[in-house]
Amino acid sequence: MQLHLALPGLLWPAKALPDVMFDLELPALSWLLGRGRCRLSSPLAFEGWLSQRFGHDEVSAAALRLLGEDGQPGNADWICADPAHLAFEHGHPTLADPAQLDLQADEIAEIAVSLAPTFSAVGHFSLRPSGHGYIELAAPADIVVAPPSTTIGRGAAALLPRGADAARWVRLANEAQIALHALDLNRRREDAGRPTINTLWFWGAGRLPAAVTSPYAKVGGGGTLARGLARHANVPWGPASDALPTKGGTLLVEERLLGPAQQLDAAAWRDAMLAVERERLAPLAAALRGGRVKKLVITGLGDETTLDLELTRGDTLRFWRRPQPLTDVIQP
Repeated sequence: MQLHLALPGLLWPAKALPDVMFDLELPALSWLLGRGRCRLSSPLAFEGWLSQRFGHDEVSAAALRLLGEDGQPGNADWICADPAHLAFEHGHPTLADPAQLDLQADEIAEIAVSLAPTFSAVGHFSLRPSGHGYIELAAPADIVVAPPSTTIGRGAAALLPRGADAARWVRLANEAQIALHALDLNRRREDAGRPTINTLWFWGAGRLPAAVTSPYAKVGGGGTLARGLARHANVPWGPASDALPTKGGTLLVEERLLGPAQQLDAAAWRDAMLAVERERLAPLAAALRGGRVKKLVITGLGDETTLDLELTRGDTLRFWRRPQPLTDVIQP
């Protein structure tokens, strides 16, 4: 059995990593890094990396994520239009994590009704029960925007769209902000001390790509985008907690490090890393030593680099290889 473990958010910037990991005991990770074969490559957004695992060079995230929410993208062009909160820190906008908004059903309905006229000229706007927004486009949108994994917690430069239609979508975003500002739900959220919904985040434009053969027989975790990719490839998907290795290979996405890394929250990241060490890495190391896993691949993703670590059961017998801390592998 083979298992591929993805750890988005594992790799902080190389200069910051030693301070973040100071006195953090991670024996399983160090053992795996010491016994396995490591390769560093260029950084890649989590959404792009995930799509490439299924053979897609272009990240048509809107159509694929919609499929993961049991929607029917068909042959239309789509774009994600997610309700979001722009915070202003020292006068600069920062995109908060939309997953923390906790939109309620009545709020979703209010936003959908209010914003539908804003986008009537470009397509049909709708919101799913998850709080994810979509526009079924009347015509393709020539707009490129960095995905959430590389924009949440980031400043203005990461938020600017590119492409021939960028100016039009900036204008539509401004119109949506005006409409959102007038909603009663934001006054209620503000009174309750909750983040307001003050913008929409457009990203992932495109249509459903042609289906390809997946290298995995099962996928665990990764959210609705991973579920959509698995469904498109006719591969079973389940929560990360259910992703035991299976014949033909399993992709397991462990996302607990991503949020703290995006927010540069070192304390939360350290807590999450200890949980991943205890609940993922140590059991996988034991399974590899015991022969229950024949091959293990671990991919760590960060803003500056991508780390791929590969081990087979034979590597566990290389007793002369000493444990290696992550800070030694990711040299500044």
